Amino acid sequence: MEVKKIWLGKVSVREHIYKKALRKKESLGIVHGSEYMFIPYEKLKTAKTYTDQSFKSKYNGKEY
Repeated sequence: MEVKKIWLGKVSVREHIYKKALRKKESLGIVHGSEYMFIPYEKLKTAKTYTDQSFKSKYNGKEY
């Protein structure tokens, strides 16, 4: 998965991407520019962080 921006030093992964990796029992790789982060499947199962804040997409106006 390629990430175009980092907000306040954090990467946001959409829930459907996270759930797809869990469903397929796959690890998740995140790329930002020349940096790469690998999250093993075992950590994906236990390390999910939610936020109570919702955001509005600047492209289609939908909340996520």
